[in-house]
Amino acid sequence: AESIFHRANEMLKTPEYSARALLRRMNVRALCTTDDPADDLALHLKLKGEDMGFKVLPAFRPDSALNIAAPDFASYMERLGRSAGIAVTSMDSLFQALNACMNRFERAGCLLSDHGFVDFGYTLDHSQAQTALERALSGQPVSEAQALSYKSALLDFLAGEYTRRNWAMQIHTGAMRNTNSRGRRETGFVNGYDSVGAATDPHQLAVFFNQLYEHHMLPNTVLYSLNPVDNPMLATMAVNFCDGEIPGKVQLGSGWWFNDTVRGIERQLDEAIE
Repeated sequence: AESIFHRANEMLKTPEYSARALLRRMNVRALCTTDDPADDLALHLKLKGEDMGFKVLPAFRPDSALNIAAPDFASYMERLGRSAGIAVTSMDSLFQALNACMNRFERAGCLLSDHGFVDFGYTLDHSQAQTALERALSGQPVSEAQALSYKSALLDFLAGEYTRRNWAMQIHTGAMRNTNSRGRRETGFVNGYDSVGAATDPHQLAVFFNQLYEHHMLPNTVLYSLNPVDNPMLATMAVNFCDGEIPGKVQLGSGWWFNDTVRGIERQLDEAIE
C-alpha cells in the first residue's frame, strides 16, 4: 500500500496523468460543477475560451435560497443580493436577483440546475411566501406552513425560468444530513455524517409536477433518490409527465451516492426498465 501510494502520487505529477489528461483519456465530453447562485463563476468564464477537448460547465444549485429555515438565511440573502446588484427585500426582488444570477450562469454555458431536498414539500398555497421571507430577513422564526409556502412559490418561479432557458432540472431527494452534531462541530460543516433518509411523499411531488405541466412550465427533469425504496415511485411518476415531444422529458436518474455501487446501479436499472 505504501509503495502504491507513492507511485500513484508521482504519476499524478506528470502531464500524462493531469486532471485534464485523465478526463480526455476517459472520453469525458462535459464536466458540470455544482455552483451557488451567488458564485461569480470567474474560473468558468476563464475556462470557456480554452480548447480542452471537453466542456466544463456550471450547474445552478439554489438550495441556500430555498432553505429559509437555515440560521444564516438572512446573511445569505445579503450575499445573493450583492452578487446580483439587487437588494433582496421581497419575493419580487428575490426573483429579480435570481434571474440576474441565472443570466450570469447562462453566459458561462450553464444548461442545468440541481436541487437537493432532505424532505421534499410543495403546496399550491403561496399566500404566505412574502410574510415568510420578511420574517426570515428580520431574524424572526418562520412556521412550517410559511416556509412551505415560500419554498413552493420559489420552486414555481425557478422551474418556469428553467423552462424558458431550456435548462434541465435535477431533483435529489432522500438524504439525511449532518446526523452527528458533535462530529460536525469538531470536523466542520460538511464532512459526512449523512445517511439514507425517509422516502419522498409522492403526493406532493405529483402536485408539483402537475402544477408545472398544467401551466407549460415543466422543464426537462431528472429524478434521483438516495432511498432506493423511492425508485419505483420516481420511475412511474416520470412517465406520468412525459409529453411525447421530448424523449425522456422526465426520467429516473442514475444510482446516486450510496446507491452508486454494483447492487445500487443494478437495482436502479431494473426499476427504470420495468
